[in-house]
Amino acid sequence: MDDRLSAVATLSVEARAELGPDLGWLVRAVWPRALIRLDEAAPPGFRTAEVFEVIPSASRPRVLVPVHADALIVATLRGVNDGMGTLGRRRRAIRSRSVARASGRFPELVVAFPGDPRPLELPTQVLREVLGRPDVQAAYSFGPARATRKPIVQALTLDGEVLAFAKLGWNERVDSLLENEARALRRLALYRPTSFASPRLIDQVRWGDGRAMTVVEQIPVGVRAEVRPGTMPPASVVHDIAKIGGVAFAPLGTSPFWRRVLDRSRGTTPARRAVSTTLAWLHEIHGRRPIWQGSWHGDFAPRNMLTLGGRLHIWDWERFANGVPLGLDVLHFHFETAYRRDRHVPRAAARAVRRSRPVLASLGVPDDDVELLASCYLAERLLRCEEGDGGALHRGDLVDELRRWAGRT
Repeated sequence: MDDRLSAVATLSVEARAELGPDLGWLVRAVWPRALIRLDEAAPPGFRTAEVFEVIPSASRPRVLVPVHADALIVATLRGVNDGMGTLGRRRRAIRSRSVARASGRFPELVVAFPGDPRPLELPTQVLREVLGRPDVQAAYSFGPARATRKPIVQALTLDGEVLAFAKLGWNERVDSLLENEARALRRLALYRPTSFASPRLIDQVRWGDGRAMTVVEQIPVGVRAEVRPGTMPPASVVHDIAKIGGVAFAPLGTSPFWRRVLDRSRGTTPARRAVSTTLAWLHEIHGRRPIWQGSWHGDFAPRNMLTLGGRLHIWDWERFANGVPLGLDVLHFHFETAYRRDRHVPRAAARAVRRSRPVLASLGVPDDDVELLASCYLAERLLRCEEGDGGALHRGDLVDELRRWAGRT
């Protein structure tokens, strides 16, 4: 092995120990072969490929922006989507200008290699090829730690124009989600919904060691939302989504959703056993019961939508699927909205069911089906927790609620 390659492994371990869990995760996901230095130049024999300012600090990173690029700092901070409400967006827009004025006083992350990077190794290289713009710069952000966490890249010009957003796959689970989102966006482009807009898929390509990269057009990031955050979109939006893959009235037990959930519930953990047992009981009673089924967004929540110019924009289609009981998107929206208020699963479930009933009725869902739909939704949420994507949700509370609502069917 080249001595310089051996040095990469040794020095990277030392450097990554200084980075903390969040920045360390990003480095491992995006630059696994690189030598990383924090506030230090690359040693002799290494070639610096990229340098980023870490904002606001290495211990609490929010974004990485190419060094000394004030316009990119403002554009990047405004473009980060984390479900922030209208007031929060306004505050961040003001703060971004103050941060830009402090440019040059943030930690600098140096990405270096013992020679030139491999082809497609740097996301910046890939984005320049995809967009046909040699002037593209890349800025990075990321969400909270979870199994499906992924680096989000904004492709910008040096004057701060946002050209596109990209999501980077870094393991098989994330790759699968990004590939599913690309398929969904292609279907949406053909379907052309009238009640909402979705990002245009620019391309899905491979980067690094064959991982997925999904590149989409810029997502609206205006600081003024035109509807109150947490307001449920009209039922026509849910119906429009449901029609993408076709709407059917068929037995619950034969639905693609039911088969997927059954397959994912196989396992020996208490939560998976709870889902499997409850589904078996529900199938015996309701398996032949015909219900309305269609497509769903899968993460139909306030953080993934915004109304601008009188037009509703919806993004993050990673969990899109067909053959799902009609109305689960509605329950998800109200559960997410309620849970974010007080982090209490039983109250969130009760509020979600109560607030969903009028919308479900307008969609033609019989009132007698609502408790059954709530059980299906809670089984899905519990399995997501098992798969490492439940956030702060408590599995025990979800198990209790699943059994409680199933008992009401």
